[in-house]
Amino acid sequence: MEQNLQYEIKQNEDQKQSRKVEQLQECTHILNQNFQQQQKIRFSLQDYDNELTKINREKTENQESCNKIQQLSKQLYDQQKDLIHKINNQQEQLAEQRISANKNSNELDQLVYRNRDQKTNIRNLEDQKKELEDYVKDLQGQINLCTNEISEIQQVRQ
Repeated sequence: MEQNLQYEIKQNEDQKQSRKVEQLQECTHILNQNFQQQQKIRFSLQDYDNELTKINREKTENQESCNKIQQLSKQLYDQQKDLIHKINNQQEQLAEQRISANKNSNELDQLVYRNRDQKTNIRNLEDQKKELEDYVKDLQGQINLCTNEISEIQQVRQ
């Protein structure tokens, strides 16, 4: 009986030991799973960190690009403003030149008309000169006739 009792105690103890080993194995399994999950989490965190670093780098590059675009945009705006100012000045100068050209054209037209009038006057004067020359010739002819007649009368009187 005592042997039976000892046997039962031993079996009891073996069972306890066996349960402890099982529990230890379960704990070890759970710890291994936890370790694997921690590793996965670490890798995921590392991936997220890498991705975040990449995103921050891209953000910095984008910000630099934005700054450059803003700078170029301001330069373009300034150049546009200068061009508009130059165009306005050129348009004013062109308008002044048109006014001057119109004035010159009007003056030229007046000179052309005056020149025509003067040519007409010159032709008229030349015609009058010819008429006067013809009249003078006629008068000279008449004077010659008169002179001849006077000479004849004087000869007859002598």
